[in-house]
Amino acid sequence: MTDFSTEYAAQKEIVLAVDYRNILKWVVTDPTNGQSKWNKSANYEEPLPVASKEPGRFIRLSRLWETAGVDGNVKESAYRSKLTKLLKEEFIPQGTIDKIINPLAELMTTLRDVKLSKVTYLELKSFNAGIWSEDDYNDAIVNIFTRLNTAGRTLTREEITLAWLKVGWDLSKTAGECFQALLDELAERDLSLEMDDLVGAVSFLWGVRYNSGKLIDNRDLLKGGVIKPMASALSEGWTTISAAVVSAMDVVKDRHLVFGAAGHYVSLNSLAIIWAWNYLGANWQATTALNEAQRDDFTKKCSATLGKYLDRWLICSQWAGRWAKASLMIVANYAKQLSEDCAALSQTTSVDNAHKILDSRLNAMVTELEVDATTYVNNLIAASRERVSIYRTALWVWHRLDEMRWKVSQVPLRYKKKKTVSLDVDHTVAHALWESQIEKVLPVGVHDKEEALAIINQIGNCILLEKGFNISKGKLPAKDFLDAIHEFKEKKLNFDDWCSGLGVTKEMLQANLFPVDEVAAAIQARDKAVRDELVDFVRGHKARVDVSEGGEA
Repeated sequence: MTDFSTEYAAQKEIVLAVDYRNILKWVVTDPTNGQSKWNKSANYEEPLPVASKEPGRFIRLSRLWETAGVDGNVKESAYRSKLTKLLKEEFIPQGTIDKIINPLAELMTTLRDVKLSKVTYLELKSFNAGIWSEDDYNDAIVNIFTRLNTAGRTLTREEITLAWLKVGWDLSKTAGECFQALLDELAERDLSLEMDDLVGAVSFLWGVRYNSGKLIDNRDLLKGGVIKPMASALSEGWTTISAAVVSAMDVVKDRHLVFGAAGHYVSLNSLAIIWAWNYLGANWQATTALNEAQRDDFTKKCSATLGKYLDRWLICSQWAGRWAKASLMIVANYAKQLSEDCAALSQTTSVDNAHKILDSRLNAMVTELEVDATTYVNNLIAASRERVSIYRTALWVWHRLDEMRWKVSQVPLRYKKKKTVSLDVDHTVAHALWESQIEKVLPVGVHDKEEALAIINQIGNCILLEKGFNISKGKLPAKDFLDAIHEFKEKKLNFDDWCSGLGVTKEMLQANLFPVDEVAAAIQARDKAVRDELVDFVRGHKARVDVSEGGEA
């Protein structure tokens, strides 16, 4: 405030002539957390002033900006009243207030007008390699322009992309209508996405098919010559694109694969890659002279291939950690590979050759996941009883890898009449029961209680069933729960078949009747068996028995 008063007087009391670069300053408002605690020499000069050490001198610009408001009818006299109260709250001396109240009220009207104005153009400094990199410069430009007229909110890359698409869309329906219709189709297939998600996925398809596998970056958003053709290309091929996306999602839904934190995959990148793969096949079919029999043959071949690899791709890419880090580089690499397939497809008119190109790509993609996904399966361990839900997807797969196991897994187990059931991961040997057992003696080779408890939290002691009871919360053996189940009592479900199908042994069913060594050995043997089968799934040696390759239940 002191500098403002001095500068205003020097500029002959013209508030807009003031050079605010001499007034706006960075200051430390929190000396405890805002300054280094290292010892400093006696002659050390702090680079920034500390507001609390110079009371009555500084006021946050944000408080003036807020006071300015957006009401065009407010007069300077009203601002003087508001400012007098604000400046006193900020402990500005009365003598300083008397000097600055009038010019500051005038400044308020200027700030108010700035807030009300709409920026129609902005002149930027030209690129200077000595100051910043080209990428940083372009990112800054995008950030500036996307904040304008959006109340300061940064527009996403997808919002900018959709804006370009709306300008160059060639169909009778607008780009917005086409994208919304596709969103609605996906929602009908149990996939609820935001518009940004869909725009990003479709941009990936465009990069694969029309841009040699190169994905859009911020620089492209500034270049109409680069991104405008995207609208024309997408609108021209929209019928094929939307049909390919929908048909791929039909297979995903038919195989009961669910997106989201509680589902089987959480990365839309993995789904966008499948859409792009399916689109390459649909585009080849649409642009190649085929008779009806050839079209039918190709469609069925591609559907079978997608059904063959889809489970492993969506689930194992998650297990392999492909989307956890450096995902942009990984996605770009998949785009490049698919683009190469697009080029290869353009060189053939043979159904068998075209299908071989597509089949080889999915096979290569899932094969590349095997090492990392296997490591995940072998290292998957719940740290506590409450964390066994992390086995959900793994057990969901495991229950479907054997005919008998799947048959017995489908029977809802109601413990009491009218008891509702839910699909839950549960222990076979109850946590409380095991705790009471190991109080007496620990299993051989186990050093403490914590290590002993880890045994029953392994995947080998868990099942994923639709049931109306929770074994882990009680002290009863599993057999006591099962004996009360209607299907077993009425002999509608064979008890031995159920146990055999799920690999549950007598030691696990009645852990209270067996030594802890035998119970632990049974759990660990089942744990190894479960993991071995999951590894076989990862490697393609075992497949789900609940659906066909084409996806039909």
